[in-house]
Amino acid sequence: MEHQATRERVTLFDLTSFGKIELNGPGALPLLQRVADSDVDKPVGTATYTQFLNARGGVEADLTISRLAEDRFWVITGSAFIGNDLAWLRMHQQPEDGSVTIRDMTPDYACLALWGPKARKVLQKLTSEDISNEALPYLHARTIHVNGVEIWAQRVSYGRRAGLGVVHSHRAGHARMG
Repeated sequence: MEHQATRERVTLFDLTSFGKIELNGPGALPLLQRVADSDVDKPVGTATYTQFLNARGGVEADLTISRLAEDRFWVITGSAFIGNDLAWLRMHQQPEDGSVTIRDMTPDYACLALWGPKARKVLQKLTSEDISNEALPYLHARTIHVNGVEIWAQRVSYGRRAGLGVVHSHRAGHARMG
């Protein structure tokens, strides 16, 4: 039933258990460029689906990296992999990268995914901001307000259908929605 609803209409998935890591500082980009197999040196507001690879080319992590500012990134990873991915990032830090703070923000943020061909139509009813394909294209991200709550919206979908992932602070969500 869920798969059919996602293909034909819209579904809401709670992905709060996904790992959420923040990298902040001038060393964030050099570190991510070295450990990710994709180029993450993209404009602020982009999301990159990528992997962390080991020296043999094997996949160590399957994740999304979003650029929030020139020197601030969020890494969203699978639920069971937060410890491994944090360790991988810390293990690969190098002094020549520059200063970088790596923080597990998993307990601080909820993560919801609204997927399906009607996802944008449903979300548009909850925000006055433009979330059209032109304003928020695939693999892009930005802050929007939903029912007065500031959220980070990314156009990423693992369901092979149009969709958005939204991340918001537990405190902000509970204060406004609870």
